Amino acid sequence: MARAKKQGGLGFKDIATFNDALLAKLSWRILENPSCLLARCLLEKYCKEEHFLSIRASKSSSYGWKGKRAFTPEETLLKAIKEAREWVLSQEHTNQPRSTPTRIAQDPALDPNRTCLYTDAAWNPVTKCAGLAWIIDDAGSSSSHSTTESFVVSPLMAEMLALRNAMNSVLRRGISSILVCSDSQTLINLVNSKGRHLEIASPLNDIYLISPLFNSIKFKFIPRLENSRTDSVAKQTLFMYQT
Repeated sequence: MARAKKQGGLGFKDIATFNDALLAKLSWRILENPSCLLARCLLEKYCKEEHFLSIRASKSSSYGWKGKRAFTPEETLLKAIKEAREWVLSQEHTNQPRSTPTRIAQDPALDPNRTCLYTDAAWNPVTKCAGLAWIIDDAGSSSSHSTTESFVVSPLMAEMLALRNAMNSVLRRGISSILVCSDSQTLINLVNSKGRHLEIASPLNDIYLISPLFNSIKFKFIPRLENSRTDSVAKQTLFMYQT
């Protein structure tokens, strides 16, 4: 009767095991939280002279206390843990998931006809100048481009200006499908979520207006190490501008 219905039983709980679990829970509560009201009442009544782990039930003890003391707390807990482990193992055996072939979805970023556009910026917090750079990888060829901007208030603004200039650049070349890669996670998350940011509101709005002009566009975050070429161009551009 206590077997699961899937195993031909009626699905009733095993009363003995269920009782052991309740006794284990009560014993654990007394051991872990002896200051709670229940623990204080039981310990005050039955454990005045002996520790809870060594006390024996007397003839005058209540039925509940006698039941709890049928095993020592250690025996009760170990018994409950053992039976729980057996139950979990039996569930894993009976409910073994069926193996199904895994379908691997093709990443749209792997489209061979899509141009990769890498952007980055270098910013000087003292002069508020920025070097903006982007590299276009298209059909086996690669070209690097750069420019400078003054009065740039933050590195995020510099990254945003680099992205806007890069997107305008590929549009002028008639490229309609691009994968934009940047090592600025804040920038990529902001653009992908169509978020708003007061500090960079103007160039961010320009990017939202430019994006629909492409047949296909995707923004992707990449580690700085994978964007080292663009980073080098941006830093060199800023250095040349300030010397």
